Amino acid sequence: MSFFDETADRRGTNSEKWNKNAIASIAVNGEAEPFWVADMDFRPEPHIKAKAEELAKLGVFGYPSFPTFREIAASWLEKKHNWIVDKDRTKVLMVYHNIYNSWAWTGGHADGDEDLLHVSLKEAFEETGINNLKLLSDGIFSIEILPVSAHIKRGHFVSSHLHLNCTYLFEANEEDEIRIKEDENSDVSWIDIDKTIEVSREEQMKVIYQKLNDKLRIINNKGSEQ
Repeated sequence: MSFFDETADRRGTNSEKWNKNAIASIAVNGEAEPFWVADMDFRPEPHIKAKAEELAKLGVFGYPSFPTFREIAASWLEKKHNWIVDKDRTKVLMVYHNIYNSWAWTGGHADGDEDLLHVSLKEAFEETGINNLKLLSDGIFSIEILPVSAHIKRGHFVSSHLHLNCTYLFEANEEDEIRIKEDENSDVSWIDIDKTIEVSREEQMKVIYQKLNDKLRIINNKGSEQ
C-alpha cells in the first residue's frame, strides 16, 4: 500500500517546512518556497504507525535496546544472490524466473538469517539442485541496491520497493545434474557468459550482470598473470 498519491496538510502542526515565517527567516526571503527542505510529507505505512501508537500508549520513552551491527546488516541485506560459473568461467548457471518472466541469477531472501553464505548456498541448491559449490570470491563478491517492480507473488500484491543485496561468486561442475524449482522457475540452464545480458528481460538487471561479468574478467586476468 502506498500513500504517495495522498496529500497531508501539515500547516499548523509545528512543521518548520510549512511554517512560512520560519522559511522566510532561513532563506531571508519572504516569498521563499521550502523545496530544499528534506522533510517527509507522506503518511507512513500502517505497521509503522501502529508501532508508534503502541509505544505512545505505553507512555514510557526510555532508552531502547538496539540490535547488534551484525543483526542490523543481516536485516538490511534482504536478498542474497549467486553468480555461479563453470570451471572454464565461460558460462553462468541461471534460472528462468516466473514472476519476472526472465532469465536471472539464483538467490532469495535471507529472512533474518545472519549467515549470509549459508543462505546463498541454500538458495542455489533449492533453485538448481547443485550442492557442490566452490566459493571463488574472498567473502562477498558484490553488493547492490536492487529496484523491485510491483508484482503478484503467491496471489498477493507486492508494491515496488528496494532490496539491499549481496552476491557470492561460486564455481560449479557443468556435468552435475540440475533441476527446476517449479514453484518459482520454469527452467534452469548454463548460459554463455557473453549472453547473460542478452537473455535478461529486466533492464535494471542488465547493468548488474555486466558488472559481475566485468569483475569476473578482472579476477581471471589476475589469475593468468600469476
